[in-house]
Amino acid sequence: MIITLWTNAKSRKVTETEISLGRQDEGEEKFRPNMLSRILVGGALLAGRLFDSLLPKPWSASLEKRFAPKEEAPISEKDRPSFDLVRASVNLLVSSVLIAYGTSQKLPLSTTFVTFMVAMGTSFADKAWGRESAVYRVAGVMNVIAGWLITAVIAFTVSGLIALILFKTDTTGIIVVTGVSAFVLIRSHIIFDRQQKKEQASEKVFSSQLKDLKQAIDESNEVTVRNVKHVMKLYEASVDSLAKEKRKTVEKAMLRMQELRTETNKIQHKIIKYVKKMPGQNLAASRLYILLFDHMQDLYQGIGLISEYCTEHLKNYHTTPSKKYLQQLSDIEKGLASYYGLACEDISSSKFTHAETIAAMHQQLMANINQAIDAQISAIQKDNISNRMGLLQVRILLETRDIAVTLQHIYALYHDYHGKVPDRLM
Repeated sequence: MIITLWTNAKSRKVTETEISLGRQDEGEEKFRPNMLSRILVGGALLAGRLFDSLLPKPWSASLEKRFAPKEEAPISEKDRPSFDLVRASVNLLVSSVLIAYGTSQKLPLSTTFVTFMVAMGTSFADKAWGRESAVYRVAGVMNVIAGWLITAVIAFTVSGLIALILFKTDTTGIIVVTGVSAFVLIRSHIIFDRQQKKEQASEKVFSSQLKDLKQAIDESNEVTVRNVKHVMKLYEASVDSLAKEKRKTVEKAMLRMQELRTETNKIQHKIIKYVKKMPGQNLAASRLYILLFDHMQDLYQGIGLISEYCTEHLKNYHTTPSKKYLQQLSDIEKGLASYYGLACEDISSSKFTHAETIAAMHQQLMANINQAIDAQISAIQKDNISNRMGLLQVRILLETRDIAVTLQHIYALYHDYHGKVPDRLM
């Protein structure tokens, strides 16, 4: 059991969740707030204001001083005490004592439930749950409790069902149930391992200790190039699925887009902390991070809208766009692929040797998109296409135009930064 607790990823996940729900520092929250958590937090705030109005002011001031952090000399993040880890260790010790005592008294209890309640109690008592995180933490505790209760119901029902199957089918049932159990366990392990790899890859982004400005920019280059390539592949998948009427392809693109948005939200919480520890509090580099995140949001929005338009069109089995329009869109897609490929190459190397070529490619790409838009307007005026088809085709071209402009803004942002920052500072 000790070896399993030390090496098993799922057991570490439980401990990680406990530490996350009780930590004092800011960061990404693992649980989304719900209506009940908002009601509980709102009720607690209302009750707090009521008690505060009834208590004498000196009492309130004295209580507030107990929670005020002590002023200390600035220390690096590496040397800062691991308060959350120390408190988690104490919580686990107290939980172990309670569990051991309850077991000795022959009381039925859940180790997970007891451990989490101890952790939440200490977190709540020392103001680790502030107004910035309370709704998320309360929602997390509710999810843990709900999962605990639901697991008991599912275990009761499934065990009864399996016992009935074994009783009725004898040897055949044993073989079938064993095979199904093995399949479920293996599948669960594979899915969990896949999710762990995704989370580990996401956690590596903007997680290292910054030594110099060059390291910060290199990490930014890597993240930007990877995200741009992922997003543009989704654009290509959406456009191709519209031409070939492959609904499942565009639906997969939509799911991947949602995953990218989730990863972006995680990165968003890291950016402010990353800017805080920027070497020398460099204003230009910090501005680069903030503006870059805004441009990436615009890029995600444009790709997301195109995927939604294509999905809705294919779901309802509407007519495929004309061959002329699909050819224009294919040419634009190829031009966009060449354009962002060369731009990513320059951003990755930080040398920008193709700046003039990229500017010319951008002008040509914009001219092709504007020409395609004019062709659609002309077809609409001549009443050669239906309202629904005209709206779809114009929407895709307009969003493609916005995507091309956003890509140029991203490239210009890096180009201007490297042009203004001397090499000796890099």
